[in-house]
Amino acid sequence: MYYLACVNGNTVGGLGFMVINDIEWGFFKGSIRLLILSLLEESSMHGYQILKRIEEFFGSKPKLSTIYTILAELERKGLVKSNMGLKKYYSLTDNGKRILHEIRRRNEEKIKRLISTILGSHK
Repeated sequence: MYYLACVNGNTVGGLGFMVINDIEWGFFKGSIRLLILSLLEESSMHGYQILKRIEEFFGSKPKLSTIYTILAELERKGLVKSNMGLKKYYSLTDNGKRILHEIRRRNEEKIKRLISTILGSHK
């Protein structure tokens, strides 16, 4: 199978397209836990809502089972809690909020430099 994609007006085919997908997926995969915590800081959500919000951010989505696996991990670590009703809603615990704020505090400058470097080389 041969893939073609258009990147900045240039056609990228075959292996180049797969490399792009691999790099983008790695960035996405590494960001997903932090994104889930940040989304739950805004409001309580059920798994499918989280999946749809992630899709809005990245233009693609992981499997729903991946989201539930991560939520279960975050719940075991005491960062999120769930409430059962018709649907299982997840929200940040007080500890989850503290951890999220600490991650942001410790990494804000690193994240800014990372984004600046990635986007700066695009010019």
